[in-house]
Amino acid sequence: MLRKRIRILGVLVGLSGCGGEVLPEPAPPPVDWHSFEVVKARTQKPAPPAAKEQPIAEKYLKALVSPKMADLSPLLEENVHCLLPDGDDARGRGDVIAAHQALFSSFDEVTILPTRIFRTPNAQIVEWRFSGRVAHSFMGVAPNDKQIVASGVTVLSVRADGLITDAHIHFDGALIEAQLGVGPKLLVDLSAPAWTNEPPTTVGPVATVDAEAQIALVRGSLDALANNDDAKLVAAMADDIEVRTQDRTEPIRGRDQVRAYARSLHASIAQLDTTVRSAYSVGAFVVVEYQISGEQIAPIGWVPAQRMRVPHIDVADVVELKDGKISRITRYDNRGYLLPRDGAPEKPEKQKKP
Repeated sequence: MLRKRIRILGVLVGLSGCGGEVLPEPAPPPVDWHSFEVVKARTQKPAPPAAKEQPIAEKYLKALVSPKMADLSPLLEENVHCLLPDGDDARGRGDVIAAHQALFSSFDEVTILPTRIFRTPNAQIVEWRFSGRVAHSFMGVAPNDKQIVASGVTVLSVRADGLITDAHIHFDGALIEAQLGVGPKLLVDLSAPAWTNEPPTTVGPVATVDAEAQIALVRGSLDALANNDDAKLVAAMADDIEVRTQDRTEPIRGRDQVRAYARSLHASIAQLDTTVRSAYSVGAFVVVEYQISGEQIAPIGWVPAQRMRVPHIDVADVVELKDGKISRITRYDNRGYLLPRDGAPEKPEKQKKP
């Protein structure tokens, strides 16, 4: 071991004195002088809030009373689609604005206020009340300067950037005609909806709610209606269920009345079918759009039977749930548009979409 250490020491000594050469010093490390400069951070515009947090529904209603609805255009996607109360469609920003203008062009001194607003990540639904003076012909009825009050609901599909891609408007023009003194006596005798300036109720998603189960419950009740399954229909309802429709002073109350209402629809519409357009779960509510179709064989409420008529009734229900049952329904439909206008031919039947 000692001899081995001596040999290693000799080698090191030899290397240190080899040729008497002096090794050059290594180059100094490079210095990045720019790293000492103070760099100003770029000012970035904060990302807009998610669509569900923006007051899109409120902006939409305010735009409807802006001069010539000029404030509506910035809210709409270029290829926006609109479903109108008479069942027709409008597509494209220009046509959708024109459709809104035509819908409300009969009225002066218009006020539109929200009553309930439901916000979801991809839609905002607004129930609204409307007041205006009838200054021009409405649905063929001559103007008489009467002040009318109406209510309805609009379902707005919203892009992530807040632009509206779809607007589905639900209200019954026959109820406005009734306030002008025309139409079925049942409607004419109805009192106008009460006007109130109370602030709207706003409802948003709740993380603890099983949205899929709530939507399945409501869809199941509509399937039961289509299949004429009374037992399944009322099983989805609470004992004190209330269904509020626009053409009744008093709501439908209790399971027995719901059962009777469903049977009356089947007595009026043969081969009754229900087709869901959309359904949104928001907190304790489900908002569902659907269409009732079939062959009319008897009057549908106040709508008289019409020969060779295959009705398509567009409906929007605001459904309130409690303890896993349907406890309240506020219903909007367009039955008034089933009636042909005086001097106008009946609309051709639409082909049902698959």
